[in-house]
Amino acid sequence: MGVIVSVVETVSVIIPTFNRPDALTVAIWSVLLQSHPAAEIIVVGDSASSETARVIDGFSNSKIKYINLPVRCGDQSIPNAVGTKIATGDFVAYLNHDDVWSPGHLKEGLAAIQRTRSRWFIGKSLFAYDSVDEIDGRRPVFSEISL
Repeated sequence: MGVIVSVVETVSVIIPTFNRPDALTVAIWSVLLQSHPAAEIIVVGDSASSETARVIDGFSNSKIKYINLPVRCGDQSIPNAVGTKIATGDFVAYLNHDDVWSPGHLKEGLAAIQRTRSRWFIGKSLFAYDSVDEIDGRRPVFSEISL
C-alpha cells in the first residue's frame, strides 16, 4: 500500500503601497483571514510615509515584513519586483494596497492551479478608491470588483 503525501503549497503575498494606511490595514486583514494562510506578507512601501510603518507595527505579526524603498517609483512594478525577489513561498500572490480578497481567495487559486496544472492564477478582488471619516478613524469605501 502506497503512502499518501499531502503537499501544502506556501504562498508569499506581496502588497505594494504608498500612503494609504486606511486601505492597507483592510488589505492586510483580508490576507490574514484567508482559509489557506499565507506563509508571509511582504509589504513594500514606495517611499511611503511613517504612518505606513505604524500600520505594520500595529499588527505585531511576524508573518508581515515591511520594506520601504528610499526613492518613489510611482507605480507597482518595482515594489512588486522587490517583494518577489525576497519571497520564500512556493507561489507569489500580488495584492494592491487598496484591494481586498474574499476569505477563500488563496485556497481557490491554489485549487485552480492544481486542477489545471497551470503555473499561475488570476482571481477577483474588491477595489477601494476612496475612504470616509469615521469616529474611530478612516474607513475605505469599496466600489468595484475586478474581473
